[in-house]
Amino acid sequence: MSIFEEKVEEKKVADDQQVDEPTNEEENQENQEGFSEMIDEHFVDTDKIKEGDVVEGKVIAVNNSYIFVSLGGKHEAFADVEDYMSKSGNLKVKVGDTLRGFVVKKTDTEIVISHSLNRKYVDKSFLQNAYNNQIPVKAKVISTIKGGLSVEMLGTRAFCPFAQADIKFIADPSSMIGKYYDFLITEISSNMKNIIVSRKALLQEEQNKLKKETLSKLEVGDVVDGKVSRIADFGAFIDLGGIDGLLHVSQISWVKVDSPRDALNIGDDVKVKIIGLSGEKISLSMKELQENPLEKALEELEVGDIVDCRILRNESFGSFCHLKPGVEGLIPISEMMHTGRLGNPSELFSVGDLVEAKIIRVMKNERKISLSVKALKPDPWEHIEDHLQENDEVEGVIDGITNFGIFVKLTEGLVGLVPKSKLFRSKTKFNDEDMNKPIKVKISQIDKEKKRISLELAGEEQQKKSQRGFELPSDQERRPRNDWRKFANTKQEVPEDNPFSDL
Repeated sequence: MSIFEEKVEEKKVADDQQVDEPTNEEENQENQEGFSEMIDEHFVDTDKIKEGDVVEGKVIAVNNSYIFVSLGGKHEAFADVEDYMSKSGNLKVKVGDTLRGFVVKKTDTEIVISHSLNRKYVDKSFLQNAYNNQIPVKAKVISTIKGGLSVEMLGTRAFCPFAQADIKFIADPSSMIGKYYDFLITEISSNMKNIIVSRKALLQEEQNKLKKETLSKLEVGDVVDGKVSRIADFGAFIDLGGIDGLLHVSQISWVKVDSPRDALNIGDDVKVKIIGLSGEKISLSMKELQENPLEKALEELEVGDIVDCRILRNESFGSFCHLKPGVEGLIPISEMMHTGRLGNPSELFSVGDLVEAKIIRVMKNERKISLSVKALKPDPWEHIEDHLQENDEVEGVIDGITNFGIFVKLTEGLVGLVPKSKLFRSKTKFNDEDMNKPIKVKISQIDKEKKRISLELAGEEQQKKSQRGFELPSDQERRPRNDWRKFANTKQEVPEDNPFSDL
């Protein structure tokens, strides 16, 4: 007795043991008519089914070894559970699903279907039929040879080019040796000596089907499980089941991640949230599933708190600093020094510097935190009269050279300007080589309200002598030019013996 006959017999015994509820004659007749209509509707003439045909049926039962499929009416078939297992060892179908397969064996008592042709049921005479009908054939990888893999299918050797062995590049083809895979025959000679097969075509078909199914289930806001399939500089690609989504580096964590490779490895199982979905483009986020540390920081930090922070990056308008993991604050350039000339924050801070600062603003709606360094230092302008007075001659250091004058640092936090007009009168020039050099100046004006100090060079006559090489031409030096103009504008007789008389 075949396996199929055994299962049919078991089903009959089970049906005999059931006790039907008594029904009246009318109900029995209606049930009988309905049953007959159902049989007619789903009836399939199994006499016309032959080996190699593609059939579909509903799964009616599953045990540890077999899947039982109804082909219509009273006719059933079965398939090995192993044929419909996924790579992870899970059964792809369940009771009620529609199963598709190839008829690999048909007798008067049983019909066997399979996901692909294999030696368990057929011989190599089926290879031509498999090629004609594009039926997958299960084969074992025997070895790697020049340009591809040598595989054995139904007792016959075939060749699979490396480019057709998988959808993705195979770094180590030898890892496939000894394993069984389904292949499609793409070329076959009449004597079956030369057979070329492809696994890539089957994988693409399966992937496209899985991709379509996965996409139909996904929506923005869904939290899904995935596996890291690839890593690039800008992010990681996550396999969601036949289709990849992009996890941008900025969406990995609230804490700044310089490179995705610092946080993820290929093969890692991750839980992600779908934040964007456009066609087959899927944007993912991990940090959306984490608590935002900035939200907590905005509640905990208060104006007036003094904190230690580390400089992360310098911009022209200020320096961003690290307060807590995932929390940044900004020190505006205007909050770095009480006075003085600061062209760029990098002149004062370097990336990585640890700085003490005071929180001066917490903007919850804008989700921003502003800090000040100068707020922790005394303002030198508050008691400037104790240190500097107008007409004082003091020594400072050249702090900047511009086209409108030079800045001179007098004390910490106090910088004055020698205007260009004062420099012109002193006939003194300065260049980049003079930066940070000491210089003696006279305080001509102090504007405490506007926090400005006007300066001029001290001891101008001495400055002239010491800077003689930088003086402008004197009036005496300009006279020859004036005399030449006077001469040119007057008509004078030229001696005949003058060599330039002909000019």
